[in-house]
Amino acid sequence: MMKMKMRSVAAVLVFVWTLGGTGIARADDPLAKFSRGVCNILTCYAEVQNQAKKVKDEQGSFAGMTYGLVKGLVMTGMRALVGIFEVATCPFPWPPEYKPILTDPVNFLETEKIAEEARRKKEEREKKEAEAAQEKQTVEEQIKTSEKQTAAPAP
Repeated sequence: MMKMKMRSVAAVLVFVWTLGGTGIARADDPLAKFSRGVCNILTCYAEVQNQAKKVKDEQGSFAGMTYGLVKGLVMTGMRALVGIFEVATCPFPWPPEYKPILTDPVNFLETEKIAEEARRKKEEREKKEAEAAQEKQTVEEQIKTSEKQTAAPAP
């Protein structure tokens, strides 16, 4: 009896593994919707770590430990519910054309892409902050120069 259960679990895992490839995860058909739902159900627990890291990369360590944790817990439930919904409704084209409800990547093969995007966003934010600081410094210098010119006595 135990061997039968183990074989069944192994068969289901192999089936899910073969369906959960990167290419099929974005296809627009019932099988893709089913596999996307199964993937969401099986990987929902990883949202806590993913969201905490994403928030930490974007907003800093403290935000990652607080807001990222809460966001991860919420997204864990959300991803699990969406997965159950997609599995239950896979024969029906809702949303239209079997489009995914959650648009962020669910496949862990895409984590490098996510990390690269987070690094790019962080660099853009730091560049904007540096430009703003430079502009502030320029404005302060212009104010000092104009104050010196107005304070100097006319000959």
